[in-house]
Amino acid sequence: MEREETGIDGLDTTVEGGFPKGTCILLKGAPGVGKTTLSREFLYHGLESSEDCLYVVTNEPVSRVKADMGASGSGAFKASLNFIDGYSWRVAEKPDGDDINVLSSITELNELNRQVRALVPEGGRVVIDSVSDLLVQAEPESVFKYIQFFVSLVRAEGATAIIVLEDGVHAGDIVSMLEYLCDGVVDMKFEGTKRFVRIKKMFATKHPLAWIEYNIGDGIFLKISSIFKTANYPFAPPKHPKE
Repeated sequence: MEREETGIDGLDTTVEGGFPKGTCILLKGAPGVGKTTLSREFLYHGLESSEDCLYVVTNEPVSRVKADMGASGSGAFKASLNFIDGYSWRVAEKPDGDDINVLSSITELNELNRQVRALVPEGGRVVIDSVSDLLVQAEPESVFKYIQFFVSLVRAEGATAIIVLEDGVHAGDIVSMLEYLCDGVVDMKFEGTKRFVRIKKMFATKHPLAWIEYNIGDGIFLKISSIFKTANYPFAPPKHPKE
């Protein structure tokens, strides 16, 4: 199975070297837990590896996303990063930039379908942040049908995708259906003042099921040493210098 390195310190080790190529991963967690940070690190790593990427943004202006990514230390983009803007319709303003494709509304899933079909990069990376905004604006059944199409398209193009979902704001049956439709599920949570992540499922991958503590500083790193020493793995990764 060919793998797509995430670029997240420690995460690749827990999933046998990276997310399987041609898969769609559901990334769930409470607001502020680091889902967007992880998703952008995933895109940064692809761009630095000269992979084309697509970023579907629904919850903030693309101009702010670009500013944040430019300030991340990722350097000049070495491959194309296209945006689908699902935010600007709220304020009836069209952003500047040839790499930005604006939706008239995210209630128009057929329009999103057309733009994604045209822009999903073969063998590249895609992030939708977030599907929660689609669920707020459209009927869940319509969103499920769209995600089913999207997952099939990602597989056909050999791309690797992350779909972000805000945890705790949707009914359990909606979350369960999205988990069913995706090839992998990664959960993130707060526990007191600490953050934890777990791989709930991952296609064709041996992985630990335990919650693993992680920190956000200059990027994200997972504290994986103790997990692998107790999970019957044939190796124990070296201790991270920040642990």
